[in-house]
Amino acid sequence: MSITLEVSLLSGKTAAVQAGLDETVETLTQRAQIALGVGRGRLLDASGVVLDGCAELKNSRIQNGDSLTLHVNRVQIQSSECSFAAILSDGSVVTWGTADSGGDSSAVQHELKNVQQIQASGAAFAAILGDGSVVTWGDKSYFSEGDSSAVQSQLKNVQQIQASERAFAAILGDGSVVTWGTDFTGGDSRAVQSQLKNVQHIQASERAFAAILGDGSVVTWGNAAFGGDCSAVQHQLKNVQQIQASASAFAAILGDGSVISWGLAATGGDSSAVQSQLKNVQQIQACHSAFAAILGDGSVVTWGNAGTGGDSSVVQSQLQNVQQIQASSKAFAAVLCDGSVVTWGSAQEGGDSRAVQNQLKTVQQIQASLCGAFAAILGDGSVVTWGNAASGGDSSAVQSQLKNVQQIQASECAFAALLGDGSVVTWGVASYGGDSSDVQSQLKNVQQIQASFGGAFAASLGDGSVVTWGLNVQVLAFLGFSIGFSENVLSVIGFGMEAALDGISSALVLWRFKVGKKREFRDADAAAAAKEARDARRERNSSIGIGATFCVLAFFLMLSSPAMPDDLAQLMDRLVKDRAGVLKQLGLHIVEGTEMINTVLNGGNPPTSLKNNELVQGLQKISLYIRWVACNLLHADYMSLAEHKQKTFPSSTILSLMWTSVEDRILQNWTDHILSHTNKPKHLSLHFDGVRITAEHVGALHEDFIRECENAIQKRTGFLVKIVPKKQFSFIDLVKTRSTHANALTNVPDILFQPGNCIPCALWHVVPPSRPAIIAAVSNTSLPKNVGAKSARYRDYRSVASMCSVDLNSCLGMPGSHVKSFLITTKATVYHIA
Repeated sequence: MSITLEVSLLSGKTAAVQAGLDETVETLTQRAQIALGVGRGRLLDASGVVLDGCAELKNSRIQNGDSLTLHVNRVQIQSSECSFAAILSDGSVVTWGTADSGGDSSAVQHELKNVQQIQASGAAFAAILGDGSVVTWGDKSYFSEGDSSAVQSQLKNVQQIQASERAFAAILGDGSVVTWGTDFTGGDSRAVQSQLKNVQHIQASERAFAAILGDGSVVTWGNAAFGGDCSAVQHQLKNVQQIQASASAFAAILGDGSVISWGLAATGGDSSAVQSQLKNVQQIQACHSAFAAILGDGSVVTWGNAGTGGDSSVVQSQLQNVQQIQASSKAFAAVLCDGSVVTWGSAQEGGDSRAVQNQLKTVQQIQASLCGAFAAILGDGSVVTWGNAASGGDSSAVQSQLKNVQQIQASECAFAALLGDGSVVTWGVASYGGDSSDVQSQLKNVQQIQASFGGAFAASLGDGSVVTWGLNVQVLAFLGFSIGFSENVLSVIGFGMEAALDGISSALVLWRFKVGKKREFRDADAAAAAKEARDARRERNSSIGIGATFCVLAFFLMLSSPAMPDDLAQLMDRLVKDRAGVLKQLGLHIVEGTEMINTVLNGGNPPTSLKNNELVQGLQKISLYIRWVACNLLHADYMSLAEHKQKTFPSSTILSLMWTSVEDRILQNWTDHILSHTNKPKHLSLHFDGVRITAEHVGALHEDFIRECENAIQKRTGFLVKIVPKKQFSFIDLVKTRSTHANALTNVPDILFQPGNCIPCALWHVVPPSRPAIIAAVSNTSLPKNVGAKSARYRDYRSVASMCSVDLNSCLGMPGSHVKSFLITTKATVYHIA
């Protein structure tokens, strides 16, 4: 038996739809969508109750002739670091991206019905259903916030969910709170559970939570160094109206307009220096490590890290009649009532807008990328950008297209602008979503754009479909590889420690060139300029060195923090997050500070003057812990370092050992996976630019091969590795395109440009004393290796080094600060050329 129902849209459009009583509500919904010519939606009865799509009509209390409403919502999209989750108009959910960051919801797909809202952490999602229950998915291994099974029975009548970096906190209807995820990021609230009553709102820093109760008091939990402990200011936290968070600090506005802050002092946790100015505060904005408060009179007060926006003294007189403030990770931009803009903070990351100041008029809104670029929409719909040029601060290539812009979204290093006609314009780092050319024809009638932290965009269209572009994954543990084709050879490039400082980028930074002879300056001004340039290079190299050290510390912290003593974990957190503050506390110049930190972390003694320094003593404790871990987990390699007691070799350091052991493990497991195929490659080698594989082994579906390699590496090692398209360069091309020296290839003998002489050219470039021997060796036509290399267009480092009398020393790794050394790999062995 069938019945006829009248189904209406909110617009008033109606259609008569027939269905059998034995059919489901979902079947009826699909017929209504077709009849009304709309996308997916939810059916509501005359009382406004959403009908269960799985129920049969005969069990749904629907009668012949009833009037129903088809509610069609726009697609709602949320993003984690590496994945997206979209709520469709019928309340179901679609996910994509990396499985371990929430991109695969298949295990809970049957539960994702009538979803009302979704919250995202760094690597997981939590969905609130219509009945107030919660469904979670994503990372269930290391950080575990994707697994709420331990508290599932408590997750009832959930009203809202907040997320830290790796944990969730849900407010229930009775005002209590349920938490899950990693303990050190706020996933365990048992210590304060009895206090969490009548909770009105929750704010999160990267690794802690702060809850405002009904009486205006505050309860905190999570990592103490990130604001999880407010005991020092607890007595002042009364009548709290709202809370803002930086990466590791909180700032609360009280009912009288004053402000109380806590957490890491260097990132805004200490506002005592400006406390007397913090009166009649209306709102607070935060960047990564500083706060900016707008007062009732339109002026601004700032505190936190001075170099990243905590000090606005240079522009203080201009900060009047401020209407709103936007922040990148290290800078602020304030919009004044006349539509002009004032910026401060890191000049390289958007804190200096002088180059476009005369264009910043009638500004309506501002968006910022994490990499330090700003984009402002003007009253006429045009856009002005500034800051980090590569990450979106330069929009000149698309400026003519940026007209009638309605809104802008930002990924980590790129922007996407939605125009009035529903089209999209993108710019910034191409691989982070700055290039949408592959999907441009699909970007029509766009309703909404969402960006992931990891560098991808998702646009929902008017018909309910979604278009994505940019990266699908984000690198974890500062490790990554890029991949590309050149004729019939697949080249995979492994990034070393120095490249990891800037994340995965298009530049290959495995080589440093020392080119040309020492110049003599007779002109005093020229000599002074040369000295200044040398000092600047020395300081930059030290900056890279300390960056490498902190990069490895962050990597080590991520791996070890669950088992690490709390005091060491908190101190290492501080070291990783506040480099400038560390050097400032030590009272050392960046060069001396770099050398001292590296020395202490690798077991050496600090200067006598710093022996009793609290920070240095903390470094010594961390050093002992790292050595303990290395000695237990990598005993053989650790013991091999004993002979280098003076630590004169860059490879003979504990940090290099820890770093390189992971890189070696990934490379070894990668090549093992490739060789385990039934269709073994005809050629597999570790060249100067990484792994090379014959293209016929990969086949036409190289994207499938890339994904397969990523999955295999993750399964074998536990590390998530990104592989993205990249053009392959020969060493000669690499020098031509990457070297900053105009004379990088000056006077290179022609024979080194011949086919098969790529490696001799590389050695000629980095080992000047051996140049005569190199030229003599490759010029000897009687050598079989030379004949074979010319036809095969291939050599390996070991044979070339032997032939040219170049000494290759096996080593564990290279810190980026060692500018006179060069790292190469061949046949799974890492070598060091000095």
